[in-house]
Amino acid sequence: SITSGVGKGLVVDTGMSTRIGRIAQLINGDASARKTTCFCFPDTSANQTPLQQNLNKLGARIGILAIIICIGIFIIGWLTDRKDPSNPDSPAWLYMILVSVTLAVAAIPEGIPLCVTISLSIGCSDMVQQEVLVRKIAAVETLGSASVICSDKTGTLTEGKMTMVGMYAAGTTYEVTGKGFDPEVGGVMRGDGTDGKNDMGVKSSLLTAILCCNTTLSKEKDEAGVMKWTPKGNSSEAPIVVAARKVGLSENIASDYPRVLEVPFSSSRKMMLTVSKVGGTHLCAGGMPLPPGTNYLAVCKGAPNYIIDLCCEQLRADGSVDKLTDDDKANILKIVDGYSARALRVLAIAARPMSKMPYDESNDDITTDQKFEACRKQLRLIGLVASIDPERDGVPDSVVAAR
Repeated sequence: SITSGVGKGLVVDTGMSTRIGRIAQLINGDASARKTTCFCFPDTSANQTPLQQNLNKLGARIGILAIIICIGIFIIGWLTDRKDPSNPDSPAWLYMILVSVTLAVAAIPEGIPLCVTISLSIGCSDMVQQEVLVRKIAAVETLGSASVICSDKTGTLTEGKMTMVGMYAAGTTYEVTGKGFDPEVGGVMRGDGTDGKNDMGVKSSLLTAILCCNTTLSKEKDEAGVMKWTPKGNSSEAPIVVAARKVGLSENIASDYPRVLEVPFSSSRKMMLTVSKVGGTHLCAGGMPLPPGTNYLAVCKGAPNYIIDLCCEQLRADGSVDKLTDDDKANILKIVDGYSARALRVLAIAARPMSKMPYDESNDDITTDQKFEACRKQLRLIGLVASIDPERDGVPDSVVAAR
């Protein structure tokens, strides 16, 4: 059985023909079986609005009360021998049956549906004045009785475009500007407002993150025929790819570093790991220096608390490497908490330069977990990236108005 890895999926069914759709059919029951009530009338209770349910309850209570009263009147009139004044010879019980049936029919509130329809029609007219088109008149009452609004977040309240807004690279904090997937808008700024896209820490953090991504960014035509930047891949990796293009890293830069190993993200590992071939004295032009004899670079990307715990070194702004002490880890975790307090999704980036693979590549019996354990040791913290899915224009005002 397959537990992890990367592969291609072939779509053979969609909608209710899939396994998920069949499960939904089992949960909903047999749709072909027509539900009835009282053995003959169709049961429409599943689609009733709160007002319809309350009217049904009111009608049932009025009917039961009317029957009880009519039975009481019949018994009292029969015991007191009340007869029809126009036909004294008729028996009392027959006269009281006619009286009871007449009272029962008169007790039926046939005017309620008319009053309710008029009231809902007035509500529809008011909704039209608010630029709301109501297709079903009963929906007016349902909207009026709603006390909780449940809404999907991604793509509804937000734009569905994860955007990087902050970075911590080589001991320096940066702000990433721009919104959406357009790499031509915005840049990377230092805390003092100056341009930081050429800083060694910024390029090293984003390039190492790119080496641990499978997401691509390209221009495509949308439904209206307009060319727009569109990422393909994981939504958490999209802001990394966009930010990398903002600082000048080329579209195909990852191909210059052939990947020899990939350990995909899992809920147990809380991180993704890749190993790529590297060469030269620096990671890239303007990037961090590499130790002599470096042939491979292992990169980990994932949950900050897990990755920071595995790091023993950290990259400095001048390209040097210092030991990562417990105090340093505590200070970096405070930065992570600051990002998290702003509702940002934070990923940590760590790397390990290697002269050779830390396991026997010719041994086919080595499992993926064993390779992962061997490559994630002695990591060097490169930086943090913080992203958010920005809200749609007008959403804050709509939420306030809904309250």
